[in-house]
Amino acid sequence: MHGAFWRNLTRDQFVAKKVQGLDLLVVGNGAGSNLIKALKGEAPFGDDLAMPPPGAKFDRMPSGLDPVADKDIAFIAKWIDDGCPASDTVAAVAPVLQWQPTKAPVASSRTDDIWFTDPKTGWAVNSNGQIVKTTDGFKTYVEQLHDAEVYFRCIGFASPSIGWAGTLSPPKVLFHTENGGETWSQVLNLPPNALTAVCGMSVVNAKTVYMSGTNFPNRPPRMMKTTDGGATWTAWDMRRWASILIDTHFIDERRGWVVGGKTDEPTPTRKNVKAVVLHTEDGGQTWVNRAADLEATLPKGEWGWKIQFLNDNIGFVSLENFTAGAILKSTDGGMSWHRIDITDPQKNANLEGVGFVNENHGWVGGWGDVGFQRLSTSETLDGGKTWRDANEIGKALN
Repeated sequence: MHGAFWRNLTRDQFVAKKVQGLDLLVVGNGAGSNLIKALKGEAPFGDDLAMPPPGAKFDRMPSGLDPVADKDIAFIAKWIDDGCPASDTVAAVAPVLQWQPTKAPVASSRTDDIWFTDPKTGWAVNSNGQIVKTTDGFKTYVEQLHDAEVYFRCIGFASPSIGWAGTLSPPKVLFHTENGGETWSQVLNLPPNALTAVCGMSVVNAKTVYMSGTNFPNRPPRMMKTTDGGATWTAWDMRRWASILIDTHFIDERRGWVVGGKTDEPTPTRKNVKAVVLHTEDGGQTWVNRAADLEATLPKGEWGWKIQFLNDNIGFVSLENFTAGAILKSTDGGMSWHRIDITDPQKNANLEGVGFVNENHGWVGGWGDVGFQRLSTSETLDGGKTWRDANEIGKALN
């Protein structure tokens, strides 16, 4: 009836194909795609069956031949659900990952950060003022500190023994351990211009640690570092380069990035900033906005939240935007970036968390909408070209 319409088509041509005037696919929705309905004989297909479904107008596909096996239809449906990755096999791009909740304590707001020194041993911090440690991947945990006066925001370790934890709660903005968290002590030797909230932390080694903040537009954007393991600290103002700052990532004692937003208006707000990805080669004395080439096209009301580098070349930045979803991606070691829209069916927005296991396979998530209520997660298998709803792995990701 329609010929072998699939032959000699590229992946993108196939995804956009219409047959008999009907869209062949709905990317991310196998069950709702006409291809799957045609293979199953679901309306508007199945007119040739002994008991046609109501509304059937077309034959089941393949017309006049034996039906396609259920397992093969399921394989195709999963390929569509996964965003129609352009790979030789779905399995090559999308290894089956089984997600399950851990036994970590549930926080009143969020568990905002984790740090693992090996696949089983790690720490988590949360809004309830808890630092908890596990040695079995959070099948069990031990509460190491519980300070109800603080909101723990980030944590990082230089070794299984030496670590720091940052908060949003001045004056208790920083805690330190030298024995794997058996004891934590408040850091009291911070300079007068220290961060009022530690939003981002990058532990380079036992001597060098960088911290950044804050996401509050009415507080000064600053950075802070130690190069002697915390014996002394220096802090500096970042208003020349940013209006708000969140996450930071350093690859050695002098080279690193910090992400956030900037506006030239006299009163910074989250509605008037644009994303910046700031890069330093001299330990934070000077900075270059590596996203400057995008500034004309970047929307106001959007700023960098989290930064992740997979390797020396590939990096990602999640963009928080109350009404849209997008990330930045770099393929040249953070020297330049391009913006990728999150195009899942649920229209995920207000993102914070980002994590990729390879260049193609990753997740984004956060609050989901402007009301901070939907708590949506999205997955890509093709480097961000297409996305699917992935709320089953967890929500409100940071």
